[in-house]
Amino acid sequence: MLPLSTLENDVIRLSPLESGDWKKLTHLVSDSSLWTYFPYDLAEESVFESWMESRITLMNEGKWLPHVVYHKPSGKYAGLTCYLSIDEPNKVIEVGGTWYGSEFHATEVNPNCKLLMMTHAFETLGFYRVEYKTDVLNVRSRRAIEKLGAKEDGILRSNRIVAKGRRRDTIYYSILKDEWPQVKANLEKRIATYR
Repeated sequence: MLPLSTLENDVIRLSPLESGDWKKLTHLVSDSSLWTYFPYDLAEESVFESWMESRITLMNEGKWLPHVVYHKPSGKYAGLTCYLSIDEPNKVIEVGGTWYGSEFHATEVNPNCKLLMMTHAFETLGFYRVEYKTDVLNVRSRRAIEKLGAKEDGILRSNRIVAKGRRRDTIYYSILKDEWPQVKANLEKRIATYR
């Protein structure tokens, strides 16, 4: 099982999820547009609370490592991002389950979170491959993943049912350890443009 770590820089603090942390994020979740491509519609507080507490269970089982996203400049909680699909023997890990309140879309939040998560995955935990996946229809998420420098690996057709019963095609991306130095340099340059 991977160790739980707080990751931070001057913009973002990623803290391992704790029971009750959902309360810090409830002000963000009522925007139903956040959940269009998510497997669950979490706009109702009771559903959101239950889902967040289930992430604690997955964390205790070593299946997910969810982190609460805190944006230091605004002093606000911004969302959630996770390690999941953890395959230690093959040195593969996914960064996903990510969502941010709409005020944090297209801001410095996502690039900083991804820099922290990938730096930790590659440089501290020793993973060889970091994966990303999203709904083929989620253009905003796809563009954000591509801007990171991830390479498209392919599409898994009709592999999930999402909110409201739609069958989802999932597009997979990855960044490999030998690609990481260039990806990291590009990401750091991009982050510098926000200052």
